[in-house]
Amino acid sequence: MVKKKKTIIIKRFHQDRAVPGWEESYTVPAEGRATVLQSLLYIYENLDSTLAFEYSCRYAKCGLCGVEVNGRPGLACTAFLNNDQTLVGPLANLPVIRDLVVDRSPLDRLLKDQKIFFSGTVPDESPGTDQCGAGDCFPLLEVPEGLKKLLSCVECFSCHAACPNLDYSDPALNRFAGPLVFLKLAQLHLDPRDQKNRKSQARRLGIEQCATCRRCYCPIGIPIYNLAIKPFLG
Repeated sequence: MVKKKKTIIIKRFHQDRAVPGWEESYTVPAEGRATVLQSLLYIYENLDSTLAFEYSCRYAKCGLCGVEVNGRPGLACTAFLNNDQTLVGPLANLPVIRDLVVDRSPLDRLLKDQKIFFSGTVPDESPGTDQCGAGDCFPLLEVPEGLKKLLSCVECFSCHAACPNLDYSDPALNRFAGPLVFLKLAQLHLDPRDQKNRKSQARRLGIEQCATCRRCYCPIGIPIYNLAIKPFLG
């Protein structure tokens, strides 16, 4: 019995080559519901150990395997080889380090510089007590349903790659921060403990450009416009 095979074309990049960017084709097994990540692992283990890509969990929990499949950003571990030929490339709007590995540090720096992290007070747990009395325990917080959905973000950067308004020449992203940053701000905005004005922060980072765009894409189904953009526009 002849095993079914498919072709995967990978946009590769190596800055030390005379021509740093090129496309390379590989023939891979495609029995059952083969994923892009399975194919990348097959290529690395059997055909070409110089191929660079990232992954960790294989279960859509870590976000590291974000790539573009046939021009659309998503997770390699959940994208299937639905066609006889599949084109895989690095995520857009991020510097490429090598092949499918991108540099995510510009966003990390922005989150740090703009202080996009929790700012509030959490009561101390009363030491040496086994029973909870008045004021001895953390208060129960009512977590908004929207916050629960936003916290399911695995930071795969797919929404960032899908954004048509990002200026790749602005490494600091001060003019327009992009949907992933606004999602992080929305997480804090809906957190009842956070004490900063996240609406004004979102405006300073250019959220008005998202008002009519609605091209944010999330492979795990977070409604980014409704939960992370719209609350800041009112």
